[in-house]
Amino acid sequence: MNLKAMGWARAVRGIREGDQGLMVTGLALILLQGLRSSRPKRQLIYRKTVPLGSTIVVRHAHRGEPKLDIAKPDRTRRGTNPKRDVQTR
Repeated sequence: MNLKAMGWARAVRGIREGDQGLMVTGLALILLQGLRSSRPKRQLIYRKTVPLGSTIVVRHAHRGEPKLDIAKPDRTRRGTNPKRDVQTR
């Protein structure tokens, strides 16, 4: 639903027909769309490549920055290949 396009259509129609209520409704829709799109954009705050088979633990118990722990995969078995261990269908 494009509120901006609907708002402009109603506002122009309200001006053309002399209907103040329709014009105000159209301007309110344009304003509403402007408020919706003025939110800050989401940003990527952390990026890291994690080895296949690893475990990611996020600890966020206290205020401040969360702590990220990455547990390495257990490769104690000889000849372990994590790419081969993944099952695909």
